[in-house]
Amino acid sequence: MSSATQWWVYVGTKADGRTGGRSLPVLSFDSADGSLALVHTDAGHLPAPSWLALAPGADFLYAACRAEDISAAKPTGIGSLDPDDHFVAAFAVDRTTGALRGPISQQHTVNMGPTHLATNGQLVVTAQYGGGGVTAFRIEAEGVLSPATHVIEHTYGSNVRTDLDDRDARGPQPRQSAAACHSANFDPRGQRVLIPDLGADRVYVYDVDDASGRLAPATVPYYTAAPGGGPRHFAWHPNGHWCYLITEMGATIDA
Repeated sequence: MSSATQWWVYVGTKADGRTGGRSLPVLSFDSADGSLALVHTDAGHLPAPSWLALAPGADFLYAACRAEDISAAKPTGIGSLDPDDHFVAAFAVDRTTGALRGPISQQHTVNMGPTHLATNGQLVVTAQYGGGGVTAFRIEAEGVLSPATHVIEHTYGSNVRTDLDDRDARGPQPRQSAAACHSANFDPRGQRVLIPDLGADRVYVYDVDDASGRLAPATVPYYTAAPGGGPRHFAWHPNGHWCYLITEMGATIDA
């Protein structure tokens, strides 16, 4: 926006834009007085674009989507059992009006339940809660996504927490009987991506090859969190040397 105190705010939701829900609202924020105003009500009529990532430069926005079966009586939280209902959508951003154009492309994540994504400007990487998957996509010309360039399926579950989680589309499952990737996080240089895995009590670390769109385990391939903690989200300190992990079931922050 033209004013130094005004910003566009893009909100991810679990609303279903196919049925008229405001699935991807755009707001204006004035940092001078703290006010928010709804500007655009939806873009692309997406199902549950719950996590969003702006590319560096803010010309493109990417959304992780996991559609529910709209005929089901109860939402599962991770989406339907149809692989076609799990995907990443790309939008072009009008930085003057805040409007989103698109989707300009849409690609399946292969594994189900994309719950988070991140971009370093060259790749988009998603983390799938269902199936414990990690998927990489190259960003092509004009922000368009390539088909998946690399898919990794985590298979390890710590089995520390065996209480049942009934939010799984397959029915109640032991919480840590299998992998459950919860977020994707590039390091400050965009050369590695870190994947907290709730089911494994690990944070996996992958080296990134932007040219091929592939990921390779780092020299130290994962960090082991406290047993039963359930790693969920991750954040870097602005100095690029410190980072913080929040655990869902342990309710801790690891520095």
